[in-house]
Amino acid sequence: MIGHSMGASATVFAQEEQWRPERFVLIAPFLVAAEGVFKQFDSVGIAHKVFVPFEAYVHSLAGERFADYDASLRLPLFDRPALIIHDRRDREIPWEKGARFAKLWPGARLFTTDGLGHNRLIDHPSVIDEVMKFLAPDNQSATPDAPER
Repeated sequence: MIGHSMGASATVFAQEEQWRPERFVLIAPFLVAAEGVFKQFDSVGIAHKVFVPFEAYVHSLAGERFADYDASLRLPLFDRPALIIHDRRDREIPWEKGARFAKLWPGARLFTTDGLGHNRLIDHPSVIDEVMKFLAPDNQSATPDAPER
């Protein structure tokens, strides 16, 4: 499973018995959904005061509130290998959020870039190389139940 930004964070809440990827590559994830919404508001110039009615509307459709999506409560329960990729100069989701995400996920590994921001890291050669190594069939550190090194 590979996800970026909101898509990366959404995978934390999409886990079901019938859908359990062997490995995860999550690029620039955030921990708390509301933070991601505020960042998106900021990026397009929407005032924060719109959040309350926006959340009420989303709640009327989905029956959930953004507060229900706090990854920090679920990550310690994960048992699959994960590669978390984040850039130190990400202006949308600070690197510290990705580092905490990786720390909370047992056995996750953090790969840090510097200067690629939030979007350019997606197809940067160093990131692609790291992802390919992590997903390689012979990568024992990315295999469930592999002994720690």
